[in-house]
Amino acid sequence: MKIYYGYEDFYSKENISLKNCLTIDNNNQKYYYEFIREGGEALVKYNDDKFLHDAIEFYHNENNDIYFYYNIDKSYTERFDKPYYYKLPINIIRPLKYYIELEEFNKLDKYYEKLDLKLPVVIIDDEYFLVDGHKRLLLLKEDQRMVDVYLKDIPLDQELLDLVYILREYNYKTIDDVKVYTNEEINEIFNQK
Repeated sequence: MKIYYGYEDFYSKENISLKNCLTIDNNNQKYYYEFIREGGEALVKYNDDKFLHDAIEFYHNENNDIYFYYNIDKSYTERFDKPYYYKLPINIIRPLKYYIELEEFNKLDKYYEKLDLKLPVVIIDDEYFLVDGHKRLLLLKEDQRMVDVYLKDIPLDQELLDLVYILREYNYKTIDDVKVYTNEEINEIFNQK
């Protein structure tokens, strides 16, 4: 069984851009799951409920801010612990990315008004690092000084600690240090090294 973010016609284009769609491929049989978020809840639409629990677990692992899932007739519900949110100044949140692809950034920009403003962070050496949502934070920084965050429970493995070390060496301190590049620029930068 393989689970991945979906791009099939089953989903709405908006939810594809916001990474709220999953496809489960089980021996070339595809199952589609679309999460329509509202606050801390998500309505799950699907073509078959065979792997509904697996889809919710996978999605929830990336989206801890959603704590209640249900289907259209509410015959299936799944509840998780509600995360604790608190506000942080945007300028103290350190990125865990070097760059953002312009094409992906522009897709998200179209749905700016519908963005969920709760972002996952992890604390490493008494500093807050953004786990996911770099594009959203880059869009928000123009309009806000503070953002809602929640602590994400992720393993602090050597790969993550190496990334933090490299970003510190290159002086990546705020979201302003993350560059937005076209695909051509990214290919050119990485082919030179």
